[in-house]
Amino acid sequence: MIPAWHEQGVCQSVDPEQWFLEGTGKWAPCFTICTTCPVKRECLKQSFDEAAEFGVWGGLSATRRIQLLKSYRSRTKHDRERMIDRLIERLQGEQDERDAQLAATRGYEAARIR
Repeated sequence: MIPAWHEQGVCQSVDPEQWFLEGTGKWAPCFTICTTCPVKRECLKQSFDEAAEFGVWGGLSATRRIQLLKSYRSRTKHDRERMIDRLIERLQGEQDERDAQLAATRGYEAARIR
């Protein structure tokens, strides 16, 4: 069953196959889309709760989620929420860095990239 929040996902405007490509270098557009998504928190939480093994969810690749899953599951509900909040902040910072690098190579301000 698809959760109600899923319909609000920015990913709904992108080919679903984009989220399950093989090869880490192909996920950059997904990470950018996730950063702007209003339901990234719900998406990331579901990916941990269901131990999603494939694809990009909430801005994290399967590899990164699997690395964090044991830590997530060992926490209380409140600590899991805090962990997700910290991850989202970190992911936003990583996206900001990618935007700044791209902007620098193209002679733009990072704010104009998105």
